[in-house]
Amino acid sequence: MYIRPIVIRLIIASVAGLWKIFEKAGEKGWKAIVPVYGFYVWLKILKKPWWWLLIYLIPGVGFMMTMVTAGISTLHIQKRKSADTFAVFVALVIEAVILF
Repeated sequence: MYIRPIVIRLIIASVAGLWKIFEKAGEKGWKAIVPVYGFYVWLKILKKPWWWLLIYLIPGVGFMMTMVTAGISTLHIQKRKSADTFAVFVALVIEAVILF
């Protein structure tokens, strides 16, 4: 009952972060909120093959791929600060809460 508002806030924070990553990469931010297309654009920004998108559809493995993609994103930005590490951790927690 009390966890739902927290999860909603974490999802909004996750989408906002992905929106900013898209804008910094030269893509339009609204692409972050389109479910499958957002992952495709995210992979395109990171210069990864399109078939990685199919891996997201495998239950359980998709969660692991989100962690891998978030880690690659922080390395791609090349600003290894504690804030980046914290952002990846928050994204992983959000995915874990949604998954379970």
